[in-house]
Amino acid sequence: MTIYKNIWLLVVLFGMALVSCKDDTTEVSTVTSFASFPTEFPAAITVVEPKTGEETHTITLTFSGAQVVNLHLEVSAGETSTATEGVDFDFVTHEIEVLALSRKATVDIVVYGDTEPEEDETIVLHVESTDPYGIPAPAEALVITIKTPTDVVVSWAGEYTDSAGVQSLCDNIDIDLFLLDDQGAYAGGFGGATGNCPETMAPSTLPDGTYSIVLNLYDNGALGATGLVDSPIYIEVVLAKGSYLLVENSTIRYNTKDFSQVPVWTTFTPSDPNGAANVTVGTLRVSGGKVTLVNPAGVDVGEL
Repeated sequence: MTIYKNIWLLVVLFGMALVSCKDDTTEVSTVTSFASFPTEFPAAITVVEPKTGEETHTITLTFSGAQVVNLHLEVSAGETSTATEGVDFDFVTHEIEVLALSRKATVDIVVYGDTEPEEDETIVLHVESTDPYGIPAPAEALVITIKTPTDVVVSWAGEYTDSAGVQSLCDNIDIDLFLLDDQGAYAGGFGGATGNCPETMAPSTLPDGTYSIVLNLYDNGALGATGLVDSPIYIEVVLAKGSYLLVENSTIRYNTKDFSQVPVWTTFTPSDPNGAANVTVGTLRVSGGKVTLVNPAGVDVGEL
């Protein structure tokens, strides 16, 4: 009997051991056990604000291999952004669906052009997951600086009198603007070879270097005016932020009448960087997107 009692005691103890080993905790969701992971933003970029219209820029966000679930992300402008959504830019979409294991998402941002002489602006991108798992955690980073282009502007406002009365130089004489680099090679311009007055271009988009400001007489509709053919035409040279329509708000300027280098055209060679009707009226230095205007005497007038 003693042997049987001992056997039954062993059976009871073994059963108690099995019960004590059973996990009686609440089952943990496999989703909530996923590791958190960061949103990796690209390096900050700088774009030049278009003069008119709009330009679209794509920002790519990346995630680690821990992104093993679908994500629903919301994107918005962070509170420290200085650019205004709906005015300076817009997101193409504010919500993004990211498939599991894709490890990346793209955000398209439309930048609008305007003519305001404003400071550079920034877009701080804020990204947040709407999923209950909280992955990835909310994050934001500076991704775009919208740089207002610096314009060099030339104008030849003035009047003359002919048999029909007082006439505008701006309306009757077509001058084009272009730049030559320090080797004398054509570096850009003639963008206003449509009869614009004033003429303008954005040298801040050029590589760092020194450039000559050159004017070319495209046409002279005032050739019949007495004495105008070989008379000096005074040129105002301006460095300005924003549209040339607002150059009167700029203080970085000079007029060629204050220097010996005043254009006197007796012929014209339309849009020809090697033409005989080219006159240099100053210099620009471009460095790191900043532009310095140098007058014909070699003196720095200012930087934008």
